[in-house]
Amino acid sequence: MDGGFHPPVRALKLVEPPSPAPARCLDCDQELAGKFCHHCGQAAKTKRFTFHDFLHEVPHALIHLDHTLLHTVKALLTKPGETIRAYLDGKRTKIYSPVSLFFMLAGIVAIVQLTKETVHVQSDADTLLTIGSHKVDILKNIQAGAAFMKDKRAFLQVLGIPLNALFPWLILRRRTKLGFAEQTMAATMVATGMAAIGVVFVPALWLLRNHAKVQGIVGSVQGIVMYAYCVWAYAGLQQHPSGETSAEKRARYWRGFLAATGNFFGGMTMLATLMLVAIASLVITTITYAGLAGVLQD
Repeated sequence: MDGGFHPPVRALKLVEPPSPAPARCLDCDQELAGKFCHHCGQAAKTKRFTFHDFLHEVPHALIHLDHTLLHTVKALLTKPGETIRAYLDGKRTKIYSPVSLFFMLAGIVAIVQLTKETVHVQSDADTLLTIGSHKVDILKNIQAGAAFMKDKRAFLQVLGIPLNALFPWLILRRRTKLGFAEQTMAATMVATGMAAIGVVFVPALWLLRNHAKVQGIVGSVQGIVMYAYCVWAYAGLQQHPSGETSAEKRARYWRGFLAATGNFFGGMTMLATLMLVAIASLVITTITYAGLAGVLQD
């Protein structure tokens, strides 16, 4: 047995390596606790973008966009009132942005307008206003104002949507329990549905571009279909029990008819007012400019 000196044995203290710093989101710098950032939705793991990723992402994005867009158009055309109500109640993941979709569809409809020939009316002595040594063509100014309204029609329609929503809000507020802002979004979605109907009529209107009378008849049919759609949408937007009586259903559609009439009346009033203001402004500006030029020359 060894009687030599043995130093006391000390227990080894295990030093734990420092825990790695928690991963943070590359987009908003929030701490990550899963596969996606809870704050902005950014994926936790990303990699450098390659050409292979590009080839993969493009068809994926197109398919996703088309699916959402087509689903929204189908829902608005087959059950507009229920779709609008669900969207306003918060079910929005499957619905494409109504305002963006409206601009997209209105742009397609505008293609037909671009194919129409511009009618130039010959000015004569009755349309010329003489100020000093200057002649102001009133008809030319009116045509310029009408052309501006035609080119900016989709934009002006969006500006007029709150006016479109005013009468439906007043008529249906007790039945829908919607505020004016919500009713404005409902009017936007109704306008989107009508724009989708306009797209359906695009081929016929384009093919008949050289037959003004027949095209006018088809355009009238389009207007009737849009009006009926508007009545249907506002009738479906109202809250109603599943077991409503036929009298209650007739009353609901009557209110939908009044709301649709108010929608059309508000929009047409807005466009007509803007057109008159634009034309009057052009005429007044031209007359004023010509008058000042004549005074300066005299």
